[in-house]
Amino acid sequence: MDTRLYVNTQGRDPEDAFSNIPYEKGAHLLWLIEKTVGRKVFDKFLVGYFKENAYKPFTTAMALTYFENHLWNENPEWKKTVDFEKWIYEPGIPANCPRPGNARFSGVNAAVKMFADVASKEPMALVDASKEAKWSTHEWLQFLRNIPHKCSAAQMQMLDKKFNLTKTNNSEIAFEWYMLALKSNYEPAYSNLEAFLMRVGRKKFVKPLYNEMLTQENKTEAMQKMAKNIFAKARNNYHPATTKAVEELMK
Repeated sequence: MDTRLYVNTQGRDPEDAFSNIPYEKGAHLLWLIEKTVGRKVFDKFLVGYFKENAYKPFTTAMALTYFENHLWNENPEWKKTVDFEKWIYEPGIPANCPRPGNARFSGVNAAVKMFADVASKEPMALVDASKEAKWSTHEWLQFLRNIPHKCSAAQMQMLDKKFNLTKTNNSEIAFEWYMLALKSNYEPAYSNLEAFLMRVGRKKFVKPLYNEMLTQENKTEAMQKMAKNIFAKARNNYHPATTKAVEELMK
């Protein structure tokens, strides 16, 4: 249900519907529209959209009306080609979703496979550091999400030494690394994990990290105590909805 771009949150906590769907599916819809109408037409549409609607609330219904009056009216075939309502109201990814090439991710997936293949050996056989150091955020996320979720101490130390992941300033990468550190019981990352939870308040980062410390299979008494100590210090920095979510985990 929540893979629709228009999500009905009536009678439920809107936080429960939060996901990457509006970002990722929405981005692909805009890309499809651009490919359908052409870059020149789409750029003109976007400039007008932001000029007319900046600093105003905007609902899905208002957006659909705006598209109808400022884009589809120029050429009704564009709307048919895009299959606009299907993207908005139906779940899943439509068949006409544009597909980017995967040349960059192919290299990342090769590194994931190499890392897994040497899991029981000396892990320094991983792809040369100079290549990984140039990865984008999305490439790093692909790598960290797909390597084994319980790495050995040697593997964690190698990754940290080569790429300084424990001290990264990128919140997306830091979140994935700290999740991996908790699953792998990599204690050298714990002080930086605490600093991260003290300065970052986004529920998408905060709740899963506390959940990992409090409720998952590898939890220990020390890890649960760490979670409670961090939360006691950090809770006043969080939005009330985030605080409430973590308190529920504490129960």
